[in-house]
Amino acid sequence: GAASFRPLPIVGYYYHVSPLPSAQPLTSWDQTTDTTATMSIPTRGKWFFAVAARNSAGYFGPTRTYEVWYNHPPTTPGSTFMTINGQDTLLARPLVALYPSSPHVFSWATSTDADSDALTYQIQIATQSDFGLISGTPDSSIVASVQITGATTANWSNFTESGTHFWRIRATDGKQFSSWSGVGSFIVNQPPNRPQGLVIRQR
Repeated sequence: GAASFRPLPIVGYYYHVSPLPSAQPLTSWDQTTDTTATMSIPTRGKWFFAVAARNSAGYFGPTRTYEVWYNHPPTTPGSTFMTINGQDTLLARPLVALYPSSPHVFSWATSTDADSDALTYQIQIATQSDFGLISGTPDSSIVASVQITGATTANWSNFTESGTHFWRIRATDGKQFSSWSGVGSFIVNQPPNRPQGLVIRQR
């Protein structure tokens, strides 16, 4: 005949936080009968949280391990100013040249990091203020995405079209990103062509 069995009840969950993955559960781990637990992580960095269920016969189920970071993300950059060539792009919409004699200079208010981590900035420049998200195709309007490490300015001049452009910036400490900044805007202007066919007639 067919065999049958009745699962034994779960009597507790054993959990553990360690800087290294834990393969096997131990009875010395912290225990709870609930599915939530409060614990402290000694220092910032990468940690592994392991948990396993134990039944009424004393047997453990498989250990599940999760990687967690104890980290403070950077603050949002550009909180007080975002400029291009020294001109404000949050409250105004300055004109810049499509073909400049030297690269345009983007500047912004810096981020801070509570853990004193080195920061990298990501700048996006787009032709739509929503950066392509409303159109249904993420990033469809982005014409540039630039990574900047160890600086709070960026040079850029490779525009391919005139018209209104938008830019935003965020920071990362290598573990987490800040929120995106507000959106600045500027107008890329193409000057008129040089007059051709100048003829001088003497009268």
